[in-house]
Amino acid sequence: RFADHEETSRQMVAYYKKAATADEDLKKLLKVDLKEDTIEKMRTLAGFLQIKLARDMKADGGSYKNSELEIVLSYFHHLIALDTKRKVEYLYFRGETYYSVRRFIDSAPAYVDAVNEAKLVKNEELARKSLNSLLALTGMEVLEKELNKKYLIFAYTEHTGIWPRDEKSEQIYPKLFEIYRFDKQDEKASEVVRSYHKAYPEHLKDQQELMTKVLDMFIDKKDTKKLAAWIHEFKKGFLSFSKATIEKTEITLGNMLFLEYQDLAKKGDKLAAAQGFESIYNNKLYTDKVKFQSAFFA
Repeated sequence: RFADHEETSRQMVAYYKKAATADEDLKKLLKVDLKEDTIEKMRTLAGFLQIKLARDMKADGGSYKNSELEIVLSYFHHLIALDTKRKVEYLYFRGETYYSVRRFIDSAPAYVDAVNEAKLVKNEELARKSLNSLLALTGMEVLEKELNKKYLIFAYTEHTGIWPRDEKSEQIYPKLFEIYRFDKQDEKASEVVRSYHKAYPEHLKDQQELMTKVLDMFIDKKDTKKLAAWIHEFKKGFLSFSKATIEKTEITLGNMLFLEYQDLAKKGDKLAAAQGFESIYNNKLYTDKVKFQSAFFA
């Protein structure tokens, strides 16, 4: 009679909510001394049904009663309302319940909710459990490709955010970088490099290689402003690039900037070309070497 149990639980939630918000006179009449006992009974039954669902799935390879699944999910909803201090636990169990019956498209957002709540209440144990489950789910590649990538990025970003220096995070940084590089998201890729370097300064060579790939993205896009900004960062010492590497990058930047105006000069529009070189010289973003070259060309 699980449905009867759930209906009674629903009534108990309404009762205890009323008791919590009633005026002082009514509160004296609404007893709450059995609230903890109510919560424990609901937890016990929810746990029993959760295990039953998982066993039913294993027994015949994919059969379970949808009504029992809905009852379990209702119990977690009731428990969140009554037992707020353990909300993160119930959110995690909700994700695990969906996972156990292979409702993966529902389990992923449930894990996300659990991670967000775990961060809010500073429960690292359940944050880690939820993220591990989400990583396992995305690793199965059972979701649509773009949706799977969305949850993978969330799991990677949250893991490195909560535990910047961690055995798993150490492996995640390069993987997260490659996702952003593949999608040509240069700003996010470069921020991953920055976070990686902050957490693991001893992996300098690997980070230099990743940053070189970001520079290649700027060059492919002809994004001179971002390239110039990062040259300034390198000159301040970020990633300890050699002087030769920085100068080579400056030359590349100069060539990209000057190409347009050199073409104008070749076509005979020398005044417009000179004005273009002068605009580069007057732009504070570009390095001294580029400014010297632009003044010479002007």
